[in-house]
Amino acid sequence: MRISNRFLAAIAFLASMDAGVLQASNSVVVESKTVAAGATGVLIRVRITNDVTLGFVEFPFEIRSVSGGAFVSSIRLNLSERLSAVGWSSMVGQGLATPELTSCKNSQPGGYATVSWSGFNTYHDIVASPEGIRIMGWKLYPGEQYLQPGADANGSIAISVNVLDHGGVFEIDTTCVDPATHLDFGDSAGMQMIIPSFTKGVITVRARSVTNLADSGPGSLRSAIDSANARSGIDTITFGVSGTIQVLTPLPPLSEPGSGTYISGFTAPGASAPYTPSVILDGSLCPPGPGLDLRNVHQIVEGLVIRNFHGAGVALPVGLSYYNTITSNVIYGNSGLAIDLWEDGVTPNDPGDTDAGPNALLNYPVFDSAIQTGIDSFAVYGTAPPFSRVELFLACEAGNPQFQLESVKHGPAYRLLGWSLVSAGGEFMFHPILEPPWSAVTATATDTLGNTSELARNKLLVPDPLRVTAYSEPLPPGLRGLSLPLITPPIQISVYGPPDSVGHIDSIGPNFNTFGLRATYDSLTDLNTGGLPDSRVHIASPDTGEYLVKYSLIGPPGEYLTGIGIDGHQEAQKNIAFGIPGQIDSLTFLLSPPIRGELTGDGLIDVFDVIAAIDIVFGGKPMPDPPEKVDVNCDGLADVYDVIGLIDYAFGGGTQPCQ
Repeated sequence: MRISNRFLAAIAFLASMDAGVLQASNSVVVESKTVAAGATGVLIRVRITNDVTLGFVEFPFEIRSVSGGAFVSSIRLNLSERLSAVGWSSMVGQGLATPELTSCKNSQPGGYATVSWSGFNTYHDIVASPEGIRIMGWKLYPGEQYLQPGADANGSIAISVNVLDHGGVFEIDTTCVDPATHLDFGDSAGMQMIIPSFTKGVITVRARSVTNLADSGPGSLRSAIDSANARSGIDTITFGVSGTIQVLTPLPPLSEPGSGTYISGFTAPGASAPYTPSVILDGSLCPPGPGLDLRNVHQIVEGLVIRNFHGAGVALPVGLSYYNTITSNVIYGNSGLAIDLWEDGVTPNDPGDTDAGPNALLNYPVFDSAIQTGIDSFAVYGTAPPFSRVELFLACEAGNPQFQLESVKHGPAYRLLGWSLVSAGGEFMFHPILEPPWSAVTATATDTLGNTSELARNKLLVPDPLRVTAYSEPLPPGLRGLSLPLITPPIQISVYGPPDSVGHIDSIGPNFNTFGLRATYDSLTDLNTGGLPDSRVHIASPDTGEYLVKYSLIGPPGEYLTGIGIDGHQEAQKNIAFGIPGQIDSLTFLLSPPIRGELTGDGLIDVFDVIAAIDIVFGGKPMPDPPEKVDVNCDGLADVYDVIGLIDYAFGGGTQPCQ
């Protein structure tokens, strides 16, 4: 007797009723691959494997972006291999429910747009947002014959897509529908549902890549910028090569409408984020103009060396250029600023940072102090916009002729030294900075919106920095020798420094300190062995300007010596007779800038200072303290021009050193 396949399938179905749905060795595998941004007609194959004869295949799926905004602009479905040969047809949207899983919907802003259509060889333009698109209830039915057991090496279904023109990753998956209900096979008898295993497809979209070091032409950086400017949406420019791009004419401004362009030099061979770039833009043969010109929003430039341009390294010349991030770049040797907002030179910081313009004219960081913590180790303190990210750069390396200061005093940026997040109070600190004394550092700030500032005014790493000491101590005979149970000094001190560039005044007292670690308050030591503890405030690397010292009596009345000194030398003193507890007196002291050209400490500028300058510039002698003393023309350098200027002033009646 001959037993039909339909009868055997029915027996198998009945035998499996108690066990639930039959789990057969069947699968659906979506191809994973890497494609180029902007590619058209990309085939993503779906391979069906079945070990029973199938009467239908139900395969709903979704396409969703998972990084970088990579997505598709159109889609076409085609049958291939066995499905095409047996003449199967598509019936889409058969009233099948396709509920979205809540967790998946929540991870995709706005959920999904659902589309359905019948037939094949028809493109469907994607009008959904890049969060995702669902192909709803897509079901294949037999035409001339059932689908016999087997597999298709080259795919049973071909999904043909056009890819948007920026990099990232999108997936073809079923995780936002219920696979137990809607991803299934049906046997030819119609009596058995088979749930196949499923492998999603991960499609990596390779961003626009620079493939050669030519100034122009296909594969060049210039071509990549032109291509990015021609399209809206996010664009990523990567590098498949390392080396020097000799720029012969100014590069096109980055002016892409919409979401901006991301140029990442760290994608180049040999580069290592965030400290080691390997792509150099050299403008030594280029007519006047900046290295890169940013003219829109949300541009990101990272991991490049930008040097020798006859203009700024990176310029933002128009007012509507916001949220542009310039990070981890090496910028030096240019005739203009490393980063120039408005392309008009240094933009001064403003109180409250309320001015408007390119990158919101974000205030650059302000260095408070640099304190030596080892032979070639320093700690640097400063202020910047609260919650911003500060990147610290080497602006000059002492003793290395390749890394010397330039005419502008804001930069250059020879090497990234590190980064730090700014506190809510606007303070930052870097330690350790492993650079030799008399080197210099600079910094940028990037706020939480992505705006990057210009470079800060350089800070010299001065060894054994100046130290201001304010003090109070009892005078003899007064309280000397009295047996008093005092564990705190009778005088409390509060010191107020000069205002900085935005009007902020640092201060320190018994219970407050805005100078940071460069200032200390000592109220435990009897430094003059008078029987009572003294009060002393030490401030390292003090800024020039007027200091106000307030003295308040909290102990026994008497006569006290108060004063302020610089590096142990007495600068100002005042005897104060305190008679009433709570009495307050004060002392002011003006810390003057150094006299440029006066290098021997005798208050004169003469032949001995000329000899000292020659020894410093040509003989390798240590720099003076502070180093500005030898920079008589105020160009930020110590060189032959300073020696010539000093000789001219001392012997020829020339121009007085700048102040």
